[in-house]
Amino acid sequence: MKTLKNTIKAATSVAKLLLLAAALLVASCGEELTQNKWSRMRAYYLCDHVMDIPTLYHACTGPDQWCTIRLSLNGKQLLFESLIESDTENLTANVGYTRFHIERGLIIGLPSLAEPLADAPVVTCYDIACPNCLDDAISKNLTIQENGKAKCSRCNRTYDLSNQGIVSEGERGKTLERYRVNYNGNTLIVDN
Repeated sequence: MKTLKNTIKAATSVAKLLLLAAALLVASCGEELTQNKWSRMRAYYLCDHVMDIPTLYHACTGPDQWCTIRLSLNGKQLLFESLIESDTENLTANVGYTRFHIERGLIIGLPSLAEPLADAPVVTCYDIACPNCLDDAISKNLTIQENGKAKCSRCNRTYDLSNQGIVSEGERGKTLERYRVNYNGNTLIVDN
């Protein structure tokens, strides 16, 4: 009986050591493995007339069609730009601060691939700033490229917008900052 108790005690000690080793291994993984799916940064954008902005509408309805949304230099307009078209929208006093709050800009589109465990692709939104350059305290906007990619001209990383914003070319690093999106056909809400 005493031998059985000692065996159980030894097995329990080994199990505790294995759990501790596993916890340390997970804690030591690179940031790209432990980065949260959703950004902690604040972002808010509401558009209740998506169909009236062709650049945004095409990005929300066409697979691998992406557009950026940024404030103009004078802060009085929103700029919507894709590879093939662009639109602007004036910010009015009512719209300016109650419906739009982002620091740098957004990339919005419909990925060509569904995420793991999802039935179909859904409209996705990323921060326009390169997250790896932000770690160096430099805000560098990404440029949309063909085939659902976005590139940083500073660090030369290319991100795959259809594959959860992972680095697809260049030095490994953080994935793109991603925001929660709700899209129902004519209303788009980014709220983080």
